[in-house]
Amino acid sequence: NSFCTLLGRMRRVLFAFAAVCVLLAAAVAGQGELFARLGVDRSATEKDIKRAYKKLVRKLHPDAVPADEKEAAAKKFREVTEAYEVLSDPARREQYEATGGRRTTSSGDDRQYLRHNLFNEFDGTQLKDEAINKLMSSNERDGATIVFFWSSNFPDCIDAAPAFKQLATRMRGTSVTVASYKCDDDPMPCRQLNLGGLPAIRMFPARGQIEEYTSKIEIVALTTFTANFLKIGNVVLRSSATHLLNTTPSAYPALTEYGVGGNYLWPTTKRSHVGSLDFGLVTLEYGPCFDCETAMQLALETVVSVMPELRVRRVNCKKRSNAALCNEHRTKDRAWTFLLLKKRCWYATKKPFRFSDEHCEPLNVKAFDGKYANDQLVNFIVGSQRRTDARRFTPSRWVDLKKDNNAWAVLYDDGEDLSKTHQVQWSLLAKSFKQKPYRNKKGFTLHIATADCSKYRSMCDAYSGRGRPFVAIHGFGTKVKSTEPIFYDKVGGWKALRKDIERDADPLHLYQLGQKNYDKKINDGLKKGKAWFVLYNAGEWCPPCNQIRQPWKEAVRLVMNSEKAKKINMAIIECDKNKKLCNSLGIQNYPTMSLITKGRPKLEYGGMRDGHEIAKWAIDTVDNRLLSLHPGDLNGRIQRGENVLVCFSAGKWCPPCTAIGPVMKKVANTLTSLAVTSVNCDDQGYFCNSFGIDGYPTVILFSKGRRLQYESVKKDPKAIAAWAKQFVK
Repeated sequence: NSFCTLLGRMRRVLFAFAAVCVLLAAAVAGQGELFARLGVDRSATEKDIKRAYKKLVRKLHPDAVPADEKEAAAKKFREVTEAYEVLSDPARREQYEATGGRRTTSSGDDRQYLRHNLFNEFDGTQLKDEAINKLMSSNERDGATIVFFWSSNFPDCIDAAPAFKQLATRMRGTSVTVASYKCDDDPMPCRQLNLGGLPAIRMFPARGQIEEYTSKIEIVALTTFTANFLKIGNVVLRSSATHLLNTTPSAYPALTEYGVGGNYLWPTTKRSHVGSLDFGLVTLEYGPCFDCETAMQLALETVVSVMPELRVRRVNCKKRSNAALCNEHRTKDRAWTFLLLKKRCWYATKKPFRFSDEHCEPLNVKAFDGKYANDQLVNFIVGSQRRTDARRFTPSRWVDLKKDNNAWAVLYDDGEDLSKTHQVQWSLLAKSFKQKPYRNKKGFTLHIATADCSKYRSMCDAYSGRGRPFVAIHGFGTKVKSTEPIFYDKVGGWKALRKDIERDADPLHLYQLGQKNYDKKINDGLKKGKAWFVLYNAGEWCPPCNQIRQPWKEAVRLVMNSEKAKKINMAIIECDKNKKLCNSLGIQNYPTMSLITKGRPKLEYGGMRDGHEIAKWAIDTVDNRLLSLHPGDLNGRIQRGENVLVCFSAGKWCPPCTAIGPVMKKVANTLTSLAVTSVNCDDQGYFCNSFGIDGYPTVILFSKGRRLQYESVKKDPKAIAAWAKQFVK
């Protein structure tokens, strides 16, 4: 017995040892996976990883691979990019090597991870200070916005976030904006709203006072609350079978002995001898169904503004008088049945009249058999049209583009199929432009068109390396047509798409600088008193460089539409094509954004890579030598050992702080060899606390790792400037 016991123990030890070996092997294999994608070993340095990534990107570029290998190359490119993004970041590489690429299962570690990545994958908008203050300051807004206020210090925020992220996905493409605001960044708006605790949700309607959300934070309650602010209008009407019978005698053959038609499907066209295609949606409701109701509301909100002919009749199937109609058309295992009715009629008068069946085609009835999701229901409604309202984009039109001052937004796709979500959204977009055309200041029109690549393959293949579908924006003016159009690789909701297209159709005032024209352009601009805000960028091998392009374009538009437009030139330098120039300018990191002004050192932007933030910084900084620096930018300057003079101040309640404001402006004008900035500790309390500031105002000079505090009682410009100069060469 003792021998058997000993043998059993030995077997258990051996099994445990084998399991540990397997886990270690898996961890080592996991550690090697991302390194293997780049073709480097685990001891590779940052330079080795960058070199290997750049080499693979060139090899996998769409122009460098045969047509039959492009799909595989695109997949490989994504894998290589994912590996580079992890291994090029020291913190992420360390975590990857420690866990073998696996997420830790510890709830504490999960929370620590989520605190910094809570809204990384979010279909809504992450608001900044300016945006939230704009929402709070007015009762007249562009549209309804529901905001999730949170903090990384509150675990309840992490628990509630998934439901709110679901709401953002569900409301995508509607008139309600779903947004989040992190109170850690600037607690002042959260204090002003008297939130009382986090997380908190507030609705900012298009008109009226802010409304508080008080129910449990879960998707059903959130959707019900938010749906009250959708712009649906008077399209939903309650009906009974008897009412439908009495008002629609001409539609009897359509639904056996019940029907919908007559005044309900009424001609909208007033031209003579023209066919009118009208729509109606009937919902047969057998019981309560939250998903059905939500899908209908969101679908109607998406289409109703561009399909005024659409009406909805809701039939309560629990009523005995409606039983025959509901039973006739009930689909198995469905809580609601959606029926779409179409009727095409002709008439020979300009005034609508009650027509009989001899003027019309037979009423067409189609049942919805998809999932109860708003995008599928939208596809069902719009896909029943015979054709899209978008224009046909042909090779002859494409050839004549360079002579056309009008703008064109073109969807390049293989054929026309209104069962596809992106083509449905494009059709709704075309309807919106047909109802409300967009024209620029010179009176030229923006057209919406579709290019059938199954017919005109050579025209579509001119934009090599792009998978279909894609959108090309050919902007206003003939000069713009000679350059490459602006591309969208995805087609989202038509409302957001319209805003983007209207924005991108107007040409950007963006200078392309290079080795040949850099010195001349910069010097000519400075002589005329204009500053230069320049983006030094790299190619596709650099993920942050790809991500900054759209925010930079947004910043260009905002600056050009501001009062400082005549004082700032916006430019970009592609450093892959101009390596010598960028090296001579000392550019070491990409992307880098620098403001060049006459008579003071070049200033680098180090704040958030958001179009509004970038533009705001440039506008505030160009004339003001007292810099407005983002906390992240200021921290970066201090850590790099730059010379920075900082005044930590407070609001109007602090008289000495109010008095020192003009003094620091004069100091900034005197000390041109260093950056001078001011921090309002009422707005940036957490930032001031990190420096141990316990009194206001406090003036500190940061220079090459040193921290020197101004102790003198004299708070005049000459005294402060003279004190700082003795420490800065």
